[in-house]
Amino acid sequence: MSKNQPPLLSIVVPAYNEAARIGKTLKEISNYFEKRGDSYEIIVVDDGSRDDTQAVVEKLALPNLRLVSYGNNRGKGFAVNFGVKSSRGEWVLFTDADNSTPINQFDRLWLQTDSHQIIIGSRYLKDSHIAIRQGVPRIVLGRLGNLLIRALLLPTIRDTQCGFKLFSRRAAEDIFAAQTIWHWGFDMEILRIATEHGFKIKEVPITWLNDEESKIQSNRVFAKTLMELFTIKKNSLFGQYRQSGPSATGLFLHFAGVGAIGTILDFAVINVAHLSFGLDLKWALSLGFIAGTTNNYLLNSLWTFDQKLTWKKFWRFILVSVIGLLLNNLIVLTLASGFSWDYNLAKFLSVFIVFFWNFLANKRWTFD
Repeated sequence: MSKNQPPLLSIVVPAYNEAARIGKTLKEISNYFEKRGDSYEIIVVDDGSRDDTQAVVEKLALPNLRLVSYGNNRGKGFAVNFGVKSSRGEWVLFTDADNSTPINQFDRLWLQTDSHQIIIGSRYLKDSHIAIRQGVPRIVLGRLGNLLIRALLLPTIRDTQCGFKLFSRRAAEDIFAAQTIWHWGFDMEILRIATEHGFKIKEVPITWLNDEESKIQSNRVFAKTLMELFTIKKNSLFGQYRQSGPSATGLFLHFAGVGAIGTILDFAVINVAHLSFGLDLKWALSLGFIAGTTNNYLLNSLWTFDQKLTWKKFWRFILVSVIGLLLNNLIVLTLASGFSWDYNLAKFLSVFIVFFWNFLANKRWTFD
């Protein structure tokens, strides 16, 4: 990878007084991604440490490792935000310095990147495995907090607080630009921003190990995070998080623009193939349909829904388009022949209905 070419992945590791354990964590992360063979960078964000964290990191002779800092302690949320904004990868993972979620759990998240822009580790799913459990008081506080979070902010997410989250570049830039919470409640906020901006979040089970040396003091952190929860709820109610992002309207307009381009391409191919090259009309129509549909799939994947190209999604897109074509012919035939409608009026109505069919079916099935 050249210096100017962005890596596939950026790994952001926030660190506050982590001199005793960050060296081991960074070595494990580096070894893991070296074996994978993908291009990557590791960004350690020193959050105003008062121990030898910076010195330990600087002494490590690890490839693609970078240390950034900003002086005084600002909170984990600020450190993650700073690291994400310093990153260059097509995907951004943030993980904890204590390696409580082993880095090999990344494979579980990566499997979901074809269909989701945000993938988060969860300790509370059926297949999750907690190898070393917290003490009972922290478990009780954690579950009570989770119930409040689900009731007020994120009803479909079981574990907002696991420090192992993966974002596409587009999602990361959009979400972290809107972040306002800089301490322990930042996880809740970025996920709430993500949902309000229309991003799909996939929660996957992971293996997790509680570290007894964790710096979190449950009572103090619980009280502060509770106040941040209500702040996030207030921000959401007043529309603070809806200022930007791929809204439903934005996706709809993108999809419409792509459809217009596809229609022009469809007609162009038909005319060139039939009039210029003398191809039989039915074959020219088929060729035009394939060209227009392929164009629409590519542009909607890369622009409207910002997802990877896969054969599975392509064939789903084709199937939706074929059903739309059949639906169009059925509507026109029924209205024009069966009810004696004007052909142009019947065609206009059918195009309108089929467009909504294509948009909704692809949004909820092809690109789900």
